[in-house]
Amino acid sequence: MATFSHILKSWGSAGAREHPILLRIQHQGKRRYLSSGISIAKKHWNERRSEVRKDHPQHELLNRRLALQLSEANTAYNELELASEDVSADLIQLALRPKGVEDFWEFTEKWLDMIAARPGAFHYPKQAQSVLRKFERFVGRPLKWDRLSPHLLARFDEYMRSTLSNGPSTRNSDLASVFRTDD
Repeated sequence: MATFSHILKSWGSAGAREHPILLRIQHQGKRRYLSSGISIAKKHWNERRSEVRKDHPQHELLNRRLALQLSEANTAYNELELASEDVSADLIQLALRPKGVEDFWEFTEKWLDMIAARPGAFHYPKQAQSVLRKFERFVGRPLKWDRLSPHLLARFDEYMRSTLSNGPSTRNSDLASVFRTDD
């Protein structure tokens, strides 16, 4: 069972006036984070209740946005559970990513360039590229974000099982590699 909550990210931002509020996704012992798009001063955050304090001038609006994000997270999780048995924190995070103008392939090319430029990054970018080529053969180009769904991922998993004869561990590893975009 996945759990969702909001936290104020105050680590790594010493001296910052405002801190981002993150959605924390917890599932099977793993945590992933996703931006809520909201940043506030630490004094306006109620950590115990995970909400913006009433002394913030826009607390009602901001708390409604946070509640909506929690609702979307629960909906995405339920859809993933219906579509596949292999739900992970990474897949939940991916399902909740904003759907922007760029398509999936434009995003992944930029993302792969970014992680490949990191010191010591050799194996993971190559593994991700290999899996992405497999995914591209399955879905083709372009791939708009609104097409990327739990149902599509379940179909990709079935394609790897039946067409490519990949075993469960390979499929799980491949899905985690392709949809691990939090690095």
